[in-house]
Amino acid sequence: MLLLTALKELKLDYPLADLRYTKFKRPYFDGLVDFNISHSGAYVVCGISLDDKLGVDIELIKDISLQEMQSQFSAQEWLEIVGSSDKLRAFYTHWTRKEAFLKAVGLGLSYSPDKINFIDNAITWKDEPWYCREVVLDHSYACHIVANKEHSELIIKNICFV
Repeated sequence: MLLLTALKELKLDYPLADLRYTKFKRPYFDGLVDFNISHSGAYVVCGISLDDKLGVDIELIKDISLQEMQSQFSAQEWLEIVGSSDKLRAFYTHWTRKEAFLKAVGLGLSYSPDKINFIDNAITWKDEPWYCREVVLDHSYACHIVANKEHSELIIKNICFV
């Protein structure tokens, strides 16, 4: 519903029957539009663009065993996480950036997240720069969007389907 609403607002006619999937199961439409969807807890987010390739991830910040996730991070990232006054928020901040990027390039978690390291909210992948932005929807969540253009316009709309 969220994707269909966004397509309608952009006056794009892409029926869901036209969805295609990459070998790593990333959905896409042939044409100019790119989109990505993530959900966690009470939120579903959809990023959509006519100009950029993008990925989005949202996670409810909840207790987890951080030690079990150490292998998913570089040594520097892990130091930042365990050295933070809010370790869970730091973990989810790093995690949502990584996952949004991996979704943007179409690999998902088929690629080892510990190899994805942002420097000042940017990363280079196959000689192409990618940029990460935090999306603040709710203090109980971490959410990031990654795109292959630095100054993409970001419009946030709250849509309730109740």
